[in-house]
Amino acid sequence: MYSEFITYLIVIFGTVNILRIGFFMIGSDIYTVKEALRVKKQNRKRITLPTFSVVIPAHNEESTIINCVNSVANSDYPIYKLQIIVADDGSTDDTAKLLIQYQQENGHIPLKVITQPNAGKAHALNNAMANYATGKLIMCLDADS
Repeated sequence: MYSEFITYLIVIFGTVNILRIGFFMIGSDIYTVKEALRVKKQNRKRITLPTFSVVIPAHNEESTIINCVNSVANSDYPIYKLQIIVADDGSTDDTAKLLIQYQQENGHIPLKVITQPNAGKAHALNNAMANYATGKLIMCLDADS
């Protein structure tokens, strides 16, 4: 009788101990997952995007330039971190007029329009990048892209 009682106690305490260990393991897993999510959320807040300048050389691009600027402005990149520079390289059509009108109608878009005498695409790009681009990153984009 005494040995049966001890056997039952061992089984009961063993079962309780297994349940207790299971609860600790599940609890620690839940804590680990919650902590990982909290750290990930904090790290996401700390990530800062660099400022970004998009330089677009344009020569007689009145048919495509507004779509190009709209495409850049509507990208997923935050507008307050973006700078759009269009270097009008001596266009003989209404490219510059369209850009200035667009700039007036869309004041929230950070657009800078540069007009210069025709000197070629390379000169327009170099002028815009050297004298007007302020972004930490610079991207060159053709006006018909």
